[in-house]
Amino acid sequence: SLYRLPQRTKDVRELLALGGGSDLFMFRRELARGEVMVESSLDTALIALGYPNREPELYFKYSVVYHPEDLSPLCLIHGERDATVTMNQARRLDAALAGTGRPTRRTSTPNLSITSTWRILPLTPWTCSG
Repeated sequence: SLYRLPQRTKDVRELLALGGGSDLFMFRRELARGEVMVESSLDTALIALGYPNREPELYFKYSVVYHPEDLSPLCLIHGERDATVTMNQARRLDAALAGTGRPTRRTSTPNLSITSTWRILPLTPWTCSG
């Protein structure tokens, strides 16, 4: 998940994030409202994490949106049809990163759904160019 993103270093210029949640509190609210679906691998992680009202420190720790200053610059790509993680997650992280003054780029893909499968990759010069 995004909380495993490498922290800012001089060796990492920028990262590409495909999908992925950034705010576990928001995710739990969306799940309670039936706005997202949970696959079995994510369900296991949620069980281990507990509930936000009982384990708020874990939700805070693993929600990168609350720690944007620790991240390398990002290019966020999110599928508009993602049934597991909504576009709100990418928008919220984009806003948090913009608040740090760090260069960030966000794009969405209308026909893509990256349900619980995201990868963090080093950027190449052509990635997220714009």
